[in-house]
Amino acid sequence: TLRDALKPHYTERLNQMRKLQELARAHLKMLPRDADVERDDFLWLWSRLKSFVGNDSQVLINELLEQERVLMQALSTLFTHPLPDPIEPVVEECMQGCRKLIRELYS
Repeated sequence: TLRDALKPHYTERLNQMRKLQELARAHLKMLPRDADVERDDFLWLWSRLKSFVGNDSQVLINELLEQERVLMQALSTLFTHPLPDPIEPVVEECMQGCRKLIRELYS
């Protein structure tokens, strides 16, 4: 199923995001933005879309692709700033994780 195919990607993403949060706190004295706000927006939009569309999986895949695009854009913006040495490899791992998930969504 789609869920089974995507689960390893999201497990890896969760671990990378935790690592980035720890590094941001330690090196940048920053707390990351709470993801619940974005999640709530996504769930509201998804509930609206489901009521209009017959093929839920294709809408979900398109939304997941858009989510990856937005995340990659944010990660790219990070690279335009000087980052502490321990953070840069984790950001690169996150970017590679996005690419892997995009390939999975297209297969």
